Amino acid sequence: MTKHSTLAPEINRRRFLLNTTMAGAAVAVAAPVVAAEPEIHPLARLHALHDEASKLMVVHNEHLGGEWELRIRAPSASHPVVYKNLDAEMTSRDQAIWYMRELERLAKEDGARSAMVTVVGRFWDPDFECRTLMIDPRGVFIDFERDEGRVSLFAPKGGAI
Repeated sequence: MTKHSTLAPEINRRRFLLNTTMAGAAVAVAAPVVAAEPEIHPLARLHALHDEASKLMVVHNEHLGGEWELRIRAPSASHPVVYKNLDAEMTSRDQAIWYMRELERLAKEDGARSAMVTVVGRFWDPDFECRTLMIDPRGVFIDFERDEGRVSLFAPKGGAI
């Protein structure tokens, strides 16, 4: 018996490179060509997202109770995404508190460890007094006038506290 078997050819550098190059070419030729997906126009994609969001709002309504509206604006808007409860109209006081909490959230989202948001109404006739609402750095909402038994900022018409 010889040093090399007749069943398997001798492997040398040249034969190895030749065989691996040919095998690689065969694999490359055999690979299927993947067709590129057609580009979807941004408005067509937006309409598809409308349909999907509309269906998802059913789940949102069931989870929070009541009828809610989703408003989506361009990212440059001050509030690009807003949920609005259509069942309960907010008073001007509720809206002011919501915006204050939103400002607090945005400051923290921007990197602040805490935020203090204050709204001061000034110069009511005849007293020229100030009325103040505040969210302190701990996140506690404070209505100075209500706490002291006076008419509060954004109180309902008629002067109720």
